[in-house]
Amino acid sequence: MDKSMDESEKHIDLISAYLKSQLKKEDHRKVESLLNSSREFREMFETIKALHDQGVPGHLGDLAPALKQMSLNMFRQYHGASKNNRELLGLPIYDSKTFPLPEGVRPSLTSARRLRYKFNDMEVELSLNPMTLYSFEIIGQIDNGSEKKNYMIELIGKDQRFTAETDELQMFAFTKIPAMKYRLNILLEGKLTGIVDIDLC
Repeated sequence: MDKSMDESEKHIDLISAYLKSQLKKEDHRKVESLLNSSREFREMFETIKALHDQGVPGHLGDLAPALKQMSLNMFRQYHGASKNNRELLGLPIYDSKTFPLPEGVRPSLTSARRLRYKFNDMEVELSLNPMTLYSFEIIGQIDNGSEKKNYMIELIGKDQRFTAETDELQMFAFTKIPAMKYRLNILLEGKLTGIVDIDLC
């Protein structure tokens, strides 16, 4: 095991104990300090908190490789985005392809994939459902607390562009989308407020 993985596992166990209020004062202060000083630690904290809140089974330390892979994917997306768009990228906090299902949730009969992303003031959940070998259905929902807003969703791929608006439940859908890589833009009153990169390949 390399040093970075070993450190990741220690951080995962530290965060897990913090969320369960099982830390001594010294370790509690250490977590607070890391949350203030390390973006990578904050991202890991948000991911583990989401898993903790959803009741994901098992020892969180066993998920170190998956958490590290999600951090790596986020790093690549962050550095692949333009400077102006980096702060708009959603932080991946759940991926059913990587993590086990939360307790009480039955597995899908199809190979549907569930994703969840966190932004400054909202979360976005996506379900990617294969329709054929070469097309997908995307169903999404935006959660920004109690305030309901009307968002415009853009899905942009190579020579492809699709748009949809959120309904009264802040849900949106795209049907029979060709399999390829897309950028999903979330706009509010014409202003870009969030970005998610999706790979349907």
